[in-house]
Amino acid sequence: MWRDDEGGVLVKDEPVVIHCYTTPADVADSARSADSGASCRRMGREARQGEIGLVIGDEYLAFRTSRRNRS
Repeated sequence: MWRDDEGGVLVKDEPVVIHCYTTPADVADSARSADSGASCRRMGREARQGEIGLVIGDEYLAFRTSRRNRS
């Protein structure tokens, strides 16, 4: 469950979790990091999601899409 900040309502859903593994060198590579961010944004648009989360280590990175992309 999550709160839609734009609509102000609680939304029930069934999230999908994908586990991927990489190396510390790949995480530190700025070009690969940019590719990962672009992939998350594209996945969010194509799946019509408001946000795609990426966890690296203990850090959560949010990739938000605009409301107009979800319709």
